[in-house]
Amino acid sequence: MEAEARTSGSETAPTTRLGGAGLWLGIALALCACGSPTLQDETARVLALEPERLRLGFRTDRPTSCEISLQGGPDATPRQAVTPTGTRHRAGFEGLSPGTTYDYRIACEGLAPFEHAVRTPADPEPALRIAVLGDSGKGSRGQNQLARAVEAAEPGIVLHTGDLLYEADERRVYVRPYAALLPDTPLFPAMGNHDVEFWDRFIGLFELPDNGPPRMTPGRSYWLDRGDVRVVVIDSNHGPKSLRYEIGPWLREVLMAEPAPRFKLLVMHHPPYTWGRHEPILPLQDEIVPLLEEAGVDLVLSGHDHNYQRTAPLLGGALAPAGERGIVYVVTGAGGGDLYEMERLPAQKPETLVAYHDDGYSFTQIDVTPDALLVEQVSAGGSVLDRFEIPARAAP
Repeated sequence: MEAEARTSGSETAPTTRLGGAGLWLGIALALCACGSPTLQDETARVLALEPERLRLGFRTDRPTSCEISLQGGPDATPRQAVTPTGTRHRAGFEGLSPGTTYDYRIACEGLAPFEHAVRTPADPEPALRIAVLGDSGKGSRGQNQLARAVEAAEPGIVLHTGDLLYEADERRVYVRPYAALLPDTPLFPAMGNHDVEFWDRFIGLFELPDNGPPRMTPGRSYWLDRGDVRVVVIDSNHGPKSLRYEIGPWLREVLMAEPAPRFKLLVMHHPPYTWGRHEPILPLQDEIVPLLEEAGVDLVLSGHDHNYQRTAPLLGGALAPAGERGIVYVVTGAGGGDLYEMERLPAQKPETLVAYHDDGYSFTQIDVTPDALLVEQVSAGGSVLDRFEIPARAAP
């Protein structure tokens, strides 16, 4: 049973869909019905956040009515939203101030309240840190150790390259490992091949932008803007025809739209180029890579192989000629699943492969500045395994 909140104060009535580049904020709770009321996961989730509004979503283990209060901003006026009796709750607040800290409190009848703080992004946003990881959903010790390193980096948003769920227990493999991260940091996932098996549970964890290709399932491909970055997420679990006729035209339109953002990132699960356990995905090379080159994408982030790999700037799968700007392809799939060795790496490392790391868990950290993307691969212990820079393109 889903319950939409009634709001009071200066906020307007919330909606359940995302349009354009708008981002919402969501919080999901699972509450224990045994003994005294407590938070089953001992945390909340923030799904999306934008400078002037937020959206909250949370679950209770039994039907109940809940009150969500928000306080902060220049006038410090409290705002409330009340959800009707149900188990899945939604509420939203608008008219917030950019770059401002707000305290939220969720109180449900008969259950202990949950309190936390969240900060809206500045507008404009002069700097942004993005964390990227993938193939995490095992609930392993390595996943939990890497989660602590991601938390320590204090990213503004997290991108996930897919395989968030290897099993149906989303609390064990997603909510609990990131319990300290999710209450104030939104996460945007790509659809992995294992996530397809648990689609209903996967999509139930998020409220993703509904701006993907027409006639395709919402939430599997989408895009968002954050600061000077356009992030496009595509579902790579498709064959050549869908890539060419459904995803391709939409992808070109999104990437070529004006005004052009300073940086363009593409996130998908399957890598066009890899030397790990898996073969490179030829349909992506044929149908998607030419579009990315035409649109001037700066960085492609994938998973599927459970390791870290970085290419030199490439055009057509080869080194970009001198004076021409290519695309850097990163595989960042060492998020917590069983690690994969570079099984297909020849004795002499190819010149297109610049760096790799296959014997430890790691995530990609991207610092967005006006002049460049500053990229580091960070281990679970916090050490820097690789570092590179992608300068901003010259204005036309």
